[in-house]
Amino acid sequence: MESEAQKHDQLRWLFLLQGVLATVVGIGLLFVPAQTLLVFVLILGGYWFVRGIATLLYLAVDRVRWGWKLFVGLLGLIAGALAMTAPLTVGTALFMFIVFVIGFQALFSGATEVYFGFRMRRLSIVLLGILSIVLGGALVLHPFIALAVLAMVVGGFALVGGVITIASALRPVRTSQPAAAG
Repeated sequence: MESEAQKHDQLRWLFLLQGVLATVVGIGLLFVPAQTLLVFVLILGGYWFVRGIATLLYLAVDRVRWGWKLFVGLLGLIAGALAMTAPLTVGTALFMFIVFVIGFQALFSGATEVYFGFRMRRLSIVLLGILSIVLGGALVLHPFIALAVLAMVVGGFALVGGVITIASALRPVRTSQPAAAG
């Protein structure tokens, strides 16, 4: 029976690969965000396109919920083709959508915090709510600046996470078995 250490040792290459990819993406997002976004969207578009084809092919084998499978398969083909033919437009739209979602969420949660902060007579909650509203307003009113900041934040997290994952993968595994005396 394999020990946990042996299982970890066999999968070490997978963690190392994950760490290297995260580090590369992090460096890319920090130093060449537009090109990294382009590559990301091209890969995502290829995935959507292949997934659309696979879904349509699967429809020939299994006709259960065929309408849904047809819709999802065609949507994958269209989204994939669009992403591969206009990757900067699709990438910008995807990230802008994320920026707007975060911005509106900050506005609404900030308004809620201000309301409840006043009701509970807690100045700290009111101030946090105001800060959230300012952040949300900045994201919604200046989405392209927020887009650049978002790329840098995600890049920073990816870089740090990747380096930590690489270090973890390269760290020797400790076993709970005592060493044999020699």
